[in-house]
Amino acid sequence: MIQYELGNIEEAMTEIENYRKYVQNDKLLNSSHKKILSNFIKFMLQICKARYNPKANLQKLKDDITGCDHVAGRKWLQEKAEELLQRKGS
Repeated sequence: MIQYELGNIEEAMTEIENYRKYVQNDKLLNSSHKKILSNFIKFMLQICKARYNPKANLQKLKDDITGCDHVAGRKWLQEKAEELLQRKGS
């Protein structure tokens, strides 16, 4: 999240990928925590990619985040999706 806020999108994507591998391999996390974190990782990667993709369906992304029952950092993800929507509309 910090790398994304700083505008370091490539670094953010690299850290998210490393975090994804960590979550998958961590034996101490139960399946529900893994699901919550995996959803965050999925949406974070989509936001990073959408930042430079003019054809990204940002409204669908925002709706998917809102509709997902189990996701960490939902409020932050929704804010970033909304920022991208506003930037695209400008």
